[in-house]
Amino acid sequence: MIQKALLAGIQAGQKDMVALLLDRGAQPNFYRGRRVAKYLFGLAMLPDYPPPDAPPQFLAVQCGNEELVECLLSRGAEPDRYHASPLYRAVADGRKDIVLVLMQGGATNVESSLKLAAQRGDQSMMEFMLGHGARADLCGAAAHHVALRIGDDDMACLLKSKGAPAYYLWESKDDWDEEEGDGTKPELKLYGCGLGMSQF
Repeated sequence: MIQKALLAGIQAGQKDMVALLLDRGAQPNFYRGRRVAKYLFGLAMLPDYPPPDAPPQFLAVQCGNEELVECLLSRGAEPDRYHASPLYRAVADGRKDIVLVLMQGGATNVESSLKLAAQRGDQSMMEFMLGHGARADLCGAAAHHVALRIGDDDMACLLKSKGAPAYYLWESKDDWDEEEGDGTKPELKLYGCGLGMSQF
């Protein structure tokens, strides 16, 4: 019950209530989604029904509440622990303030988020992430590949100047332009819930 109250407090934007519930034992890292792959050997798994509640950190990002994102991080929320990715959602929503808070709070799962910025032609977000710790040499290959495929020379040059590889071997040619739904590549969903971002 306390976890349901925590989620309700986040949805209502009640920072004091959220802090009180965390003081009383609510967990900042909590999720009851199925921990199986959405894709396993090419077969789609059935989704949870009814869909589980979003994890607290993702819900705070979805609600666009920077203060609650910060509050949860300060209480031990791990931004890369669950799928869907809070960072991916913040990039999708164009919330640079929340992107910065998450990156400063330890979010390192930036590959899909950089790719999303490239797919949407959002060079401002791309520059922002690269300027605040995202490493194109380690995580920019997919974004660089997308920029080249869509003919965005400015973004491709930006990524190349930051060390992004000029090739990307891990993605089917049919998938390069598909947004990844929850920020998790299918081959990494073995421990994910298998739900797209639209579910939350």
